Amino acid sequence: MRIRRVTILEFHRVFDRPLWNPATVWRERRAPLLRLESDDGTIGLGEAWCRQDEIRYSFAALHRLAAALPGRDLDDLRHAPASSRHDWVEAGAASAIDMALWDMAARRDGRPLASFLGPTTTVAAYASGGLYGPDKDVSALAREMAGYAAAGFAGVKMKIGGLDAAADLDRVAAVRAATGGALLIVDGVERYDLATAARLAGALADRGVAAFQAPLPAADIDGLAALARQSPIPLVLGEAEFDHGRLVNLVTSGAAGWLQANPGLAGGPTGMAHLARIARDHGVPLSPQAHATAVLQATALHCGALHGVGWVEHHQVHDHLAGLLPPSLRRPTDGRIVIPPLPGLGFDLPSDGSLRTVFRLPD
Repeated sequence: MRIRRVTILEFHRVFDRPLWNPATVWRERRAPLLRLESDDGTIGLGEAWCRQDEIRYSFAALHRLAAALPGRDLDDLRHAPASSRHDWVEAGAASAIDMALWDMAARRDGRPLASFLGPTTTVAAYASGGLYGPDKDVSALAREMAGYAAAGFAGVKMKIGGLDAAADLDRVAAVRAATGGALLIVDGVERYDLATAARLAGALADRGVAAFQAPLPAADIDGLAALARQSPIPLVLGEAEFDHGRLVNLVTSGAAGWLQANPGLAGGPTGMAHLARIARDHGVPLSPQAHATAVLQATALHCGALHGVGWVEHHQVHDHLAGLLPPSLRRPTDGRIVIPPLPGLGFDLPSDGSLRTVFRLPD
């Protein structure tokens, strides 16, 4: 089976109202998507993580790397040694290609992508939301998060760091009360220093929080390791990292209680399998992360089949193109997401013009 056509598309959505975390105000969402087609019509889908205001670089990298695909054999491409990536742009493009090749191989064989990665057909997933918004008070936040628990998610995640510590702790307490026994994760979006994060970790644990994501800047490995030694709850680290050396360092330094990685940045399913093995050897669960379209969300959920994965992020705000997902990937059954017995990721991209075609190869 050989690659016949490569299509790069852009997803773009403007929000009805802005939402924000302490680092980013979301007024719109854009995403680079990849669609491969083989000589027998089999397709494969991929998506690259990108910085929103620099998406043009992602398209350029995809064009450069994908130009070598037409005419190449699928299995030769899948088993070729991965080359090192020097920045997030190349890493995201390479991850999207890896993702699409895995998807195509699974569709060719009539198997879910997850079946290539592990034997499980159900995945533990937490609902991710809890951003700040205009007129979004504590009651509105609690209702939002309670809705995720009511929908069957056994875990939820919310943002902190956008208000003073006392106000954010009130938000946490309200969510804890509203979500019953659901696992509760908070994301600090790298807003704190070591002393503040250490005090906050204890207060969060007292309020029933199970894990603390991104409390300090990701580059501060020593500070994160010191915080991990003090914190009564594990730290969730690695979300926006592409370099496997730095991701592994988060584990070997003792900083990461959970290693979080995005399949659209950290090497697609191939990279996620590598990270899962290393994390597992150190007793640390891998947590696949996604906050873009259905392509990346589905890939993260399928990567949940890897041995050593704990929880997978299921984003409820950045849930773009969610209607494409097979029903069992949208909502849990008995607290877990069920991987359906469909080939590959189980869906195709819309052809109704809602996605902008950036380029096709060959032209």
